[in-house]
Amino acid sequence: PRPANPPTRRPPRLPPFPPPAICTTPKMMKQQQQQQQHRGCPAVDEDEKAGRGPLHGQLYTWGRGGQGQLGQTKIAHPKPNCALPVPIKGFSSVTHVAVGEGQQGCVLCTKADGTLWAFGNNYKGRLGLGLADKFVGRPSLVKALADMRLRVVQAAAGEAQSVCVTECGHALAWGENKMGSLGNGTTEDSLLPAYVKSVADVTDDGKTASSPSSRLAGVIAVDCSNGAMMAIVSVGDENKSRPVDCYGFTSGDSRANTGRGGVLVSWGANSFGRLGQGFNGKRIKLR
Repeated sequence: PRPANPPTRRPPRLPPFPPPAICTTPKMMKQQQQQQQHRGCPAVDEDEKAGRGPLHGQLYTWGRGGQGQLGQTKIAHPKPNCALPVPIKGFSSVTHVAVGEGQQGCVLCTKADGTLWAFGNNYKGRLGLGLADKFVGRPSLVKALADMRLRVVQAAAGEAQSVCVTECGHALAWGENKMGSLGNGTTEDSLLPAYVKSVADVTDDGKTASSPSSRLAGVIAVDCSNGAMMAIVSVGDENKSRPVDCYGFTSGDSRANTGRGGVLVSWGANSFGRLGQGFNGKRIKLR
């Protein structure tokens, strides 16, 4: 007799695909929100939860918060940090944010009304509040700039210095100045913002003129890192004074041209030649 056919074996059943990482159903979204609340961080902004929608320019912070870098202390996990973005209640209309360097950082925020706010670690007075306190735990107005009726459009923070740009194109710096990082022709630290001077008004003995024309003008943007300061300066007709950069490049020098109607100006600490002036040196003086 003909042998019976062996039983047909079905292929093994493959396990189902894992669920997607993002929440795709109301049930999954609710589970994720419960997990976030269990970790100690809010799942949704209070304004959004109340049906008002997120505030325009609302600032969120997260990460290390041991010295006020988060701008709030109510939400922390693991303490004193927060692993999820958290809104700083009542702090909105933010247009620009800069984060300072160092193991304990700081934050500078520009608002739509032109005011500058600071919080976090205050090493060498880099918050510009005129205080020698170790840190500030809540966003605080940089009152010195407001008292001068200056509208700030952008700011940058380093490890021990900070710098900002005003609406009229001037730069102000504050903090540690042992490497000439404040650009005012001295090596004295400053707890309050002071104007960066134009090189043409800095004499051989380091003194600077006090007239408004001595200020570095036409500044578009600034940056700083560990004592090295840089600014993009306009060279258009609106800036006929054409400030000379601190260390040998004139504003028309093609080597310093940014290709966007301005030149790159640098000053301060020059370790490893990071100012881009063609040589190494611990410090470059204004001249």
